[in-house]
Amino acid sequence: MFNKTTILSHAAGLFAKPKSSRGGSPDKSAVNGQKIAPVGLPKEEVTLLTSMVSIVAIRTQGRWQMSTIDDAEVFFVDCDSKEGASFVRRYGERFPIIRYSHKPPQGDVFCLSKPLRARDLLSALKAVSAMTQRATVGASGSKSLQRTA
Repeated sequence: MFNKTTILSHAAGLFAKPKSSRGGSPDKSAVNGQKIAPVGLPKEEVTLLTSMVSIVAIRTQGRWQMSTIDDAEVFFVDCDSKEGASFVRRYGERFPIIRYSHKPPQGDVFCLSKPLRARDLLSALKAVSAMTQRATVGASGSKSLQRTA
């Protein structure tokens, strides 16, 4: 015999409309957004980053949303953690990475100092958006993104 409640809840999930932002229309950032994933951050800083990304996303050219490592296009890496430092060594040349550290190199828009500030995150996300747009426009079949000076 079929469990009517299970079937109805599964059907509701299949046919549900996309969640909307305040205005009632589907949230376009969920469809067209650039995805960013935290690497090596403690839980409290992930919460802070998530809040700041949602606030800063309004002011960036592209729309940003938090993601998992598997789905992300850009990574926000705590270089002071072992996991973060390892990630940068392994994937630093392959993917766009925003580095986050107590002692970041000066003058690099992709390196943010602790504590995280909204204006610094905004600058880094705008730079990543510009970089990915240039890479998309100038790509000759290559998916790997390289930072241009």
